[in-house]
Amino acid sequence: TASDICSPGEALSLSLFPFKQVQKLVFDGSEEFSELPQAFFHYCHHLSAGREVVTDIQGFEDEDGDLLIVDPVVVRPAAATVGSLLGAIVSNNTSSSANEEKLRFDTWHPRCGQLCKVFDPSRRSSQCRRACGL
Repeated sequence: TASDICSPGEALSLSLFPFKQVQKLVFDGSEEFSELPQAFFHYCHHLSAGREVVTDIQGFEDEDGDLLIVDPVVVRPAAATVGSLLGAIVSNNTSSSANEEKLRFDTWHPRCGQLCKVFDPSRRSSQCRRACGL
């Protein structure tokens, strides 16, 4: 039903997908490297200082290099609650969480291309392994 897809008050946009296939462009790190979707992933991560990750980037890149992205997933940290704040104070697991985030970034973004260096000048080489914002 419609209520399973979108709640009242939310916006929903539908459009035709003009291609016969959908490619996983940034998903789990096993896909073939494609610079434009990887740069988009890195840019979103950089812009949010690592607080948001756009993943499951899929779509199609045509022969002209134009990219149509459909149905990406935005991963955000859960909103802080009193319980989570108290739990963080008691367990002091912030470094573990940061390490997991860096590992996820490095897995999904195995290397930087030339586009990454345009918006993230800290990327001195295409093999830099430091996650932005972390």
